[in-house]
Amino acid sequence: MLDIAEQPYHPEFQYSITLSLLSKDKKFMTRLKGFGDEFCRSYEALIELNKKEYEKVKQ
Repeated sequence: MLDIAEQPYHPEFQYSITLSLLSKDKKFMTRLKGFGDEFCRSYEALIELNKKEYEKVKQ
């Protein structure tokens, strides 16, 4: 997985992140694409959102 925290800012550099949340019998994939510092700042918030959605589906 690309570690965006260590990437230098470049407006044309595209981040393509695949977040995988696994349960015993299902695989949840969310593909996210974005650009630059704003995406870096929102990355952790996106992970938390996906965790919350996963917990809803799991119940």
